[in-house]
Amino acid sequence: KIGAGQMLKRALLTFFVLYISLLLLLFIIVYFFKASLIFSGQYSLLVFLLLVFFFTTISYFKSVLKIFHKVTPVQWVEDISKPLLLLAVLFYLYYWNKHLSLAVTYLINAGLFFGVMLALYLMLHRTVINKLVLKDNKGVKEKWVRQCFYFMCIMLGYSFFSKMELLFLGYYAKNEDAAKYQLLLRIADLVILPDFLFNYYLPQQFSRYFAEKNHAEAGKLFRNAARTIFFLQVFCLAGVSIVGYFYLQSFKIAGWEMYLLLLVLCSSQLFYSLFGSTNLVLMTSGNEKYSFMALGMVLVVEGIANILFIAPYGLKAAIYISWCSVLLYTLLLYFFVHKRLRFNSPLIKF
Repeated sequence: KIGAGQMLKRALLTFFVLYISLLLLLFIIVYFFKASLIFSGQYSLLVFLLLVFFFTTISYFKSVLKIFHKVTPVQWVEDISKPLLLLAVLFYLYYWNKHLSLAVTYLINAGLFFGVMLALYLMLHRTVINKLVLKDNKGVKEKWVRQCFYFMCIMLGYSFFSKMELLFLGYYAKNEDAAKYQLLLRIADLVILPDFLFNYYLPQQFSRYFAEKNHAEAGKLFRNAARTIFFLQVFCLAGVSIVGYFYLQSFKIAGWEMYLLLLVLCSSQLFYSLFGSTNLVLMTSGNEKYSFMALGMVLVVEGIANILFIAPYGLKAAIYISWCSVLLYTLLLYFFVHKRLRFNSPLIKF
């Protein structure tokens, strides 16, 4: 209770410091350097800042609720009610033949985000606040800044890792290949869908087991989750292999070579479950620096490979570099998990 209370205070302080820094940065860019932002129309900067505030606050509230195992209500509020409300609003505007401008869309989203934020706050106040100790003289010795740095680098680095080939295709002006790669990437994302669904359940379970130093149960969960997610992903891969062909055909690019590249890219998503939820285990067991190290090593290798091969080989190079990068990344994560925690994948015996 003391640790959770202090963590919440530090998280809120971090958020406000960063948000005020963003306000100052935008103020300097707009008013001192006279730079024109892409969203600098009337009131759009204000709406942008409101959306950032709402979205980030929602993320904090969700995190705290999930720590205290309030997972299903959070899913209902954000993943079910928000899309339904958005559809209702859009249907109303369509029914009355209203013109939907970009500014109106932003305002609708701002209203929905505010509603979600308010609902999560009420849920937080009713179910969690009484479990926190916000004022206490006992200190909790955590390397807060270092942990924040690792997590921030992992999140930002993964964004680059999953999109690096697209950036290099654009840099080398291979626009047609970039468009095709983006289409293939969208289809391949469907294979990893079971992993995303389990992310609502696994993080808090792993966190609880590691907090209680119950490594036996954590290892058992690691093995069971790997089996379940892998077989669900194989099922998704089979479905995507069929649907993907018709998807490519709708863009008139459904040749045998494109279909082969699609299968190669989709198959790389199986590595995430083949080795188990390694990244999640490292980040919930206090070994996040090893996740950071693995990502850093792969980004360097992937960057060099992109520089050497994207210009001469284009889309083919992007697909195979992506496949090899995912394999190397998951293999390194598995190595660190085995080295630090002695967990083994039930699907790969080495």
